[in-house]
Amino acid sequence: MSLVGPRALPSEIEKKILKKNKFLRRSIRPGMTELSQINYRGRKRSLKNKVKLDMEYVVNRSIYSYFNILLKTIFVIIKRYKGNNKGYSL
Repeated sequence: MSLVGPRALPSEIEKKILKKNKFLRRSIRPGMTELSQINYRGRKRSLKNKVKLDMEYVVNRSIYSYFNILLKTIFVIIKRYKGNNKGYSL
């Protein structure tokens, strides 16, 4: 497992993905964070959009995109934490 990469999907959902996309997604290690996770805006994500973002990362992956996604993940976590804990302090 890696820090950044397409997250593993349940087998019944993975069956709906095209074979070439399934092969590309499996060509790199699954990760704890990914493009579709940091681009989630509170609406229900479609499988098509999730796979599109996964393919974008797999095809264009680089050291820059890896660290860019890690950095954005930190900001997304902080933003979501603040949004979910209005009025509470640590």
